[in-house]
Amino acid sequence: MTSQENESFAWTVARTENPISHDASTVALWRHRRLVHAQAAHLPPGGSFIFDLNLAYAFEQKMFNQQGMSKSSKVRYRWRGDYDPQTCIIQVNMQFWVGEQHFTETHNQRAYEIEEVVDLLDEAGFRDIRVFESYTLNPPREKSDRVHFACVKM
Repeated sequence: MTSQENESFAWTVARTENPISHDASTVALWRHRRLVHAQAAHLPPGGSFIFDLNLAYAFEQKMFNQQGMSKSSKVRYRWRGDYDPQTCIIQVNMQFWVGEQHFTETHNQRAYEIEEVVDLLDEAGFRDIRVFESYTLNPPREKSDRVHFACVKM
């Protein structure tokens, strides 16, 4: 990894994780419904809510199996995902090495259909709901692995 890639990776690891996709309990949809409603309650009318979300395609294609283990990197990592298509949940086991220090994390994410998320947003009072293929202004494709949502509170 280059110095710039290391900085980008460190920022990604340190940033606040997206709460929409990281709850794998059997009541995830209800918890996320409350989360979306809480977001709506804290925004003034006309306020924007913008977030990204991994889709099932990313999990099915094992995009969470990745590593950066170069000995010259300040941060080395290895991720392995185990996706259950029945529950739409992936468990990602992550290992990180910073110098001689080693630590692990486990993230659970539920894959939602785009329509499920649009319905949650609409129910919470968001309008002008737009969905884009990640990092573009294009509509999602069948093989999109990540999408961005943008909507406005009414």
